[in-house]
Amino acid sequence: MTTFRNPNDPNNTIITAKIQEWVKSELNLSEDTSIQVLEVDCADVGCVDKETRITLSLNNNFVKQYRIHKPIVYVRKLDIDHLIKNL
Repeated sequence: MTTFRNPNDPNNTIITAKIQEWVKSELNLSEDTSIQVLEVDCADVGCVDKETRITLSLNNNFVKQYRIHKPIVYVRKLDIDHLIKNL
């Protein structure tokens, strides 16, 4: 399956920054918490071809990883809110 690419943001820098902002805000994270947002192939049965992974780390030590079963360009604040509520 081909993932939609936003012609105004072909490298997903805008949506990646928004996702990082939403996660930091919703979890009340400190400034020294690193948030990495990646789009990767999804191997789960029933999952679309791509998923978004959000990895939190503090002082370069892995803290937590979250998965949203959709490509990064389709992730919205509602997805982050739902993710946080279901921790």
